[in-house]
This record gives sequence, structure tokens and C-alpha cells, in this order.
Amino acid sequence: MKNWILTIGIDKFYLTEKEKVFYLESIDKGAKYISIGDKILGTTFQTLINKSVIEETKALNEGKKQCEYGKWHDKNASCFCGTRWIMSIDGVAREVPHNYELSEGEKELK
Repeated sequence: MKNWILTIGIDKFYLTEKEKVFYLESIDKGAKYISIGDKILGTTFQTLINKSVIEETKALNEGKKQCEYGKWHDKNASCFCGTRWIMSIDGVAREVPHNYELSEGEKELK
């Protein structure tokens, strides 16, 4: 997956982790130009950034918050990432915390 964005001038190039490592190692070895796939890239770049940083910045600018499970939610939305559903002994489905221990007769719903 091409998770890295390399900016050279006004052009953006998308790189895999392996391509990013190869690119940076080639620069360290003194290369002026680096061939990656069907591209020949220069070594003077403005940014080399992971797409997740851009996604995080966008979410923050939209006023979203990240829960402890790594998911982004609207600012005032409730987070249910750490919950699961069980069927209680009396046949009632209910939501419980992720670390809830089932009692005898309770079953986890899938």
C-alpha cells in the first residue's frame, strides 16, 4: 500500500514503505536521481509524509476527536468502540464494556 506522499516541487508521488526506504537510502549514498518503478525522482524534496498524518490533520480540522481505540468520531458523538453486546439470562440484549466478564447464562452476541 502506498502510504507515503513525497512532494517534489508541485508534484506528489505515492510510495510504499519499501520504496520510501529505498529512496532515503539512495539519498544517503549520494544519488542525484532515483529510479522507482516508472519514475525517476530527484533528491530535493519538500515533504515526505505518511498519509495518516494528513488524515489526522483533516479530522482535527473538522473538529473530530480520536477515541482510545484509534477511531475518529464527531466532536459530540458518543464512542461505542469499547463496548460489546451480550444476551442476558432473561433474554435482554444489552451493551457492556469491552472488559465485562460474562456471568453464568449470559452469551456474547456477534
